[in-house]
Amino acid sequence: MKKFILMVVALLSISFVQAQSVVENYNEASKAVQAKDFVKAAELYEAVIADGSEEEDATILGCVENAKKNLPVMYVYIGKLTAGAATKLEDPKAKDAKFAEAITVLEKAVSKAKSYRNTKAATTATTTIGQVYKAHGGPYFNDGDYAKAIEIFSKGYAANNK
Repeated sequence: MKKFILMVVALLSISFVQAQSVVENYNEASKAVQAKDFVKAAELYEAVIADGSEEEDATILGCVENAKKNLPVMYVYIGKLTAGAATKLEDPKAKDAKFAEAITVLEKAVSKAKSYRNTKAATTATTTIGQVYKAHGGPYFNDGDYAKAIEIFSKGYAANNK
């Protein structure tokens, strides 16, 4: 009987610690957003979702729902920052790689937004993908490399025909 009681107490303690961890991660993610550390915020929101989705506590479920709403937005910010960094690069291969990285992050934003039924974030991410392809292809067009510009602009149009 003592073993059973100890086991129940241990399980409740673990559950309490995990619940506390979810709320702490959510609060840390909010602080990271305020500090514009979107990568850290995304990682923490991912942890909140992973650790809190099976919980029954209303506070934890509220944190999970807010994390699901905010996570795609963090990926949009990361994608925009990555694309901005790409525009500052001089080496064409490095620039292309950085733009590809931005597109990958933005596609992740679309995927997360759709899986969490966040239509607004999905639309924003899709629009941003089109803008990134436009920024990527523009210099090729301006330099007269029309074939490369068409290739990039075509991808942008396929991603967002608006």
